[in-house]
Amino acid sequence: AFVADARTDTVDELFTRVLDGAAPALRVSQDFAPLEPYGSPPGGVFSFRTGAQRVVYVADQDTGGRTGLYSAPLHVPGPRLLLSDTSGGRIDVVADGRIELAAAGTRVLWRGWIAEKEWLFSSRVERALDPIVLNVAPQPYGTIAEYQVAPDGLSAVFLSDHEADEQYELYAAPLAVQGVPARLSGTLTAGGDVLDTFRITSDGARVVYVADQDTDETFELYASTGAGVPVKLSGAVLSSHDVEPDFLLAHDGTYAYFLGDLGVVNQ
Repeated sequence: AFVADARTDTVDELFTRVLDGAAPALRVSQDFAPLEPYGSPPGGVFSFRTGAQRVVYVADQDTGGRTGLYSAPLHVPGPRLLLSDTSGGRIDVVADGRIELAAAGTRVLWRGWIAEKEWLFSSRVERALDPIVLNVAPQPYGTIAEYQVAPDGLSAVFLSDHEADEQYELYAAPLAVQGVPARLSGTLTAGGDVLDTFRITSDGARVVYVADQDTDETFELYASTGAGVPVKLSGAVLSSHDVEPDFLLAHDGTYAYFLGDLGVVNQ
């Protein structure tokens, strides 16, 4: 699949084509809203993800300037579904248009706005049903800073100031069952935050993250299973010395590789 302004200049549409070039490109997205009275341009596709049979994409396809989440057949012409249109009204997709497929391409994880509040949703790809809400009951000003689908495709981990404004912590929630998110990160010191560089191990058993969890502005590396107190991986970090935000995990999830000043001097 690819995005191009092949039919109308500056109007990005979504197409698919077989790699041998034997058949012409198939337009997946349908006609966009016409030019608005106040002069805004027609809509366009912002991002997409492809599964086995369907493609999910973000576009302001129906009303110029209003962003929606759509699902359409990938290989043959067919009707599209507006996944962000629910029984309670239409949800505006967050402007960056980021979406993630899960559960073998049968669900999509996305962010949207309702009544000026940001929510994290999980929707079926092949049916336009009301979505699952992952960040149930956030504080009034809660936002989603980052999110990742777990390796099994059945749950997601997200970073949010869900409980206290501007205090970002890690949570996990299922994608297909409505529930309440479970906090993964440990209790934060005053002023502490989890950074957005967290990683999930390949077996989904642990989430590894960097945070100034114990001492404000001293960032250390932790691993959480979601049960009990997270394990500090970086040892005793001296005051004002930090673990670097970016780190790597071994493919089998048994080791973390990180950089930081751990207090070793003159060596």
